Amino acid sequence: MTAAVGLAATGSHATSPGRPGALAYVGLDHSIYSDRLVAGQVMLKRLTPGVGDHPRWSQDGTKLAYATGARNIVVMKPDGTAKKTVSVGPSWQPNWMPVTGKPSQVGFVNVISGRGDIYAVPAAGGVAKRLTTDGATTCGNSQPAWSADGKYFAYVQRTKQAAGCGSHRLVVITRATGVKRVVQTVIWPDDGVTPLGVGDDRIDFTADSAQIWFSLSGNTDCVETSGVYAVATGRVSVISEFVCEGELGIPLEEAPAPGGGVVTTNCDPYGSECWITTPRWTKTVPDDAGPLWSAFDMQPLH
Repeated sequence: MTAAVGLAATGSHATSPGRPGALAYVGLDHSIYSDRLVAGQVMLKRLTPGVGDHPRWSQDGTKLAYATGARNIVVMKPDGTAKKTVSVGPSWQPNWMPVTGKPSQVGFVNVISGRGDIYAVPAAGGVAKRLTTDGATTCGNSQPAWSADGKYFAYVQRTKQAAGCGSHRLVVITRATGVKRVVQTVIWPDDGVTPLGVGDDRIDFTADSAQIWFSLSGNTDCVETSGVYAVATGRVSVISEFVCEGELGIPLEEAPAPGGGVVTTNCDPYGSECWITTPRWTKTVPDDAGPLWSAFDMQPLH
């Protein structure tokens, strides 16, 4: 299905000019769609016939990985064809791992006994390799991300805090040495009632591999901390901190757009709508079905 929708004015949500490709996101029916700007019109295309989640473009923009409703990891072409299952559940949160001189690989979270560890599998299919083991001894690892230059590997690790798993921390590993750094931690205080460790996190490397944009939340849409980590200096700059009680609002999410600028998603505090802003257009959607959090990604163009 392909359709054209009008270009929306960016208004106060404008971002700096860039060179974005297609925006992949989860739609109202929980299928994955792509929007591409063509001659001033946003062309919409449905890429999956059923439930999909966590779409991620490869570094060269030629493939898209996603998790199915059955928690399998699938790789496909940008137009939704040539789908190939590379991991059979319970797996989710795919992302692309650059491998010098070898075929590309897809990293993903495999959940065993309720706790996730990170694996990687060739994008063409093959045997998966386990990359982390400490998820099984903590509250689980999630949100794997790799720098485009292949030097760094990052993920979110949940650890115990009081009676639950309310501590979310950003872990960065230098791949050549194996040195591990915990660079940011967000903790949701245990009130004895609210479930811990169920928040949405997101981490993205910038295209030049110099920074990690992160968003860590201790509980769903509360105690949200967003910021930037400078890989070379180790400096953390906190952009925003968000604390709420109940469903009072959903904080801003940001990801660096390839070619410059940022992709943002935000929702109004009363739950009526959300919007995604790319360097070229804004898309508004009802907030009850996304695209939210990690459910969007911008395709790089080369």
